[in-house]
Order: sequence, then C-alpha cells, then structure tokens
Amino acid sequence: MFAGIARAGGIRRGATALDLPRSTVSRQLAQLERAVGGRLVARSTRHFKLTDLGAALLEQSGRLEDVLQSIERVAARSTSEPMGKLSLATSEIIAEELLPEVIADYLARYPGMQVDVQVANRFIDLRRGRTDLAIRTGPLQDAADLFAKRLGASLKGHYASPSYLKARGIPKTPADLARHDCIVIGDKPAQTWTFGSGRTEAFVDVSGRLVVDSYAFARRACIAGVGIARLPSLYAAPHIQAKTLVPVLDRFWPKTVIYAVHAQGQPAPPKIRAFIELTRKALARTLE
Repeated sequence: MFAGIARAGGIRRGATALDLPRSTVSRQLAQLERAVGGRLVARSTRHFKLTDLGAALLEQSGRLEDVLQSIERVAARSTSEPMGKLSLATSEIIAEELLPEVIADYLARYPGMQVDVQVANRFIDLRRGRTDLAIRTGPLQDAADLFAKRLGASLKGHYASPSYLKARGIPKTPADLARHDCIVIGDKPAQTWTFGSGRTEAFVDVSGRLVVDSYAFARRACIAGVGIARLPSLYAAPHIQAKTLVPVLDRFWPKTVIYAVHAQGQPAPPKIRAFIELTRKALARTLE
C-alpha cells in the first residue's frame, strides 16, 4: 500500500490506483508510521513528498515485493508440482521388489522432492501425521479419515523350481500338496494355505521339512529345489521371467489387492497423487 501511494505521488491518486477507499489508505498509512516510529510522508494540501525515512522504506518495499512475488510463485507451483518430502511406509516385499524403480522415476521427474521410506511389516498409524502415504495389502479397515486408492491386484501364488517338479511331479489340485514338500514361511512346522475366494474358497493344511521366517530365504530355497513355496506374485515375477521358478496351481490362487492409503484428504496433495500414479503403472508392468 505504501509503495502504491508513493509511486502515485499522493494518497488520493494512490487510493485510486490501488482501488481502495481514500479513508482506508490514510488510516493504514498512519498505522504504518506509528509502527516504524516516524513520518513517512511530508504532506500538505498541495504537496506530497517522502521523508528520508519514507524514501528508505520505499526502497525496501521494492525488495519486499520481489520476495512476495517469489512466495506466490512457490505457492502456485506447490499446488500443481510435487515439492518437499514424501514420507512412505510399506512392507519389506513391496519395498524391495517394486519401489526402487518407482522412486528413481519419481525423483527424476520431480527434483524438488525427497523420499523417506519406512520398511516395516508392522502397522503404521497415518493419523499421527509422521507418514504421508502407506502401501498396504487388503482388505482394509473402514475409516472416515483415511483415503485408499487401489493400485492393483497381486496374487499369493505357489511356485516350485523346474528341478523339483521334474523329480516330484506337478500338483493338479490343492489336495495334491499332501504328497509334496512345502516350504513353510513362519515359525510353525505346519500351516493352512487358502485357495480360491468366496464360495470356492478352500483351506489346505500343509507341512514340510523347511520352516523359515524369511520370504527371501524361502524364495532362494524354492529356486534351489527344496519344495513348493507360497509367495506374493510380485516377489516371484522376476524369477518366472528367468524360468528359475514355475507357477503351480495358479487357477486356484487367491487375490490380494494392493492399496495406497493416506490421511491427507481429497484431493490428495500433488506429491502423493504423483507417487500413487507412478506406483500403479509400475505394478501393472511388473505383473503383466
């Protein structure tokens, strides 16, 4: 306001240029003078002249306008272009098998972004505000203050090495697993595997000579011919292409939906929307 009336050469002309009532401009000028502790304008009915303090303040006003314009440009970009830091939480499998490619693409596209990844199989409460986005597998609990975007469907598949299947044969139905060595992932020697969904859902008790609490170890053991392993298809996909793993009983596999979940409202901030879209596309390519 002060810069406007100073450049116009008068309160009346300045008020007209600023499209403000003259009384408002006079009042704000008086408030500004009280704030800086001195007169800014030596004014009379015929003359309008800046004091030394007023001339110095006008010079600083130009710099302030430049700063304000820069802030406006940054604010405008932040509503359309991802900027800042994205805090992300996901499971070990998704982090290792899917996200490195996504993050590399994301950071290359948006140089103003930083990504902080929490790799944990434990539940992360997004309501606490420390995490922007979580990649989770369904089903999800209903929550009015959380927003979920479906990324795609991953399968919990069953796999074996070509050498194992050549030696032991290919199971045709889930019940045939009783005659096979199954790699049990967990901390118990026996496990129940689910097949199908809805009305066709079936449960089969399996056991094996290898029990391990690591998907990575189970995958390597499966490739080595130890037995049949139940693995997320995302985890097995590269080895299917390399022909070191073969899917078995695939028409009975249950589907698991992968979601991106956040608590940032709708529409989500640009940094979240952009990451979700890149993840969705990468997941589709991986599971083709």
